[in-house]
Amino acid sequence: MGFHEAMHTMTLAQAAVVLILIAPMPNAVRGLVVKVYSTLIHSTHGFGSGVHITAIGLQALAFLDALSKVNHLEKHEYTGQLGDMINYNRLLLNQRNAYILGFGLLFAVLGWRILELDRQIYEVKKHNEEIDEQKKAQ
Repeated sequence: MGFHEAMHTMTLAQAAVVLILIAPMPNAVRGLVVKVYSTLIHSTHGFGSGVHITAIGLQALAFLDALSKVNHLEKHEYTGQLGDMINYNRLLLNQRNAYILGFGLLFAVLGWRILELDRQIYEVKKHNEEIDEQKKAQ
């Protein structure tokens, strides 16, 4: 599996996470997703946030690489109509890679931000429940 194929796979995984997080679902299920995320990310002494930063960094590097190749075509030994068709196909391939990796970068940032917001919401809800329990106990 090449670098671009790995980045495309990462993009699909990030899109799945974003779709799960924005899909309408019961609070219990969303809470479970956030709890698993918090356990993986925040209890591993920064390892999880390093994974997020690494994924975003790799996506950014791949996107910049794809942007640098969007209008750049390599030399080939074919000429005439066949050469023109090969150039056109390579140009479309480079543009496709740029689009996919750009969306991958967007999904990486969106997924990270949505997970952080959901985590903060559930922390506030947990804190409010503790305050309500204390009020009932008094």
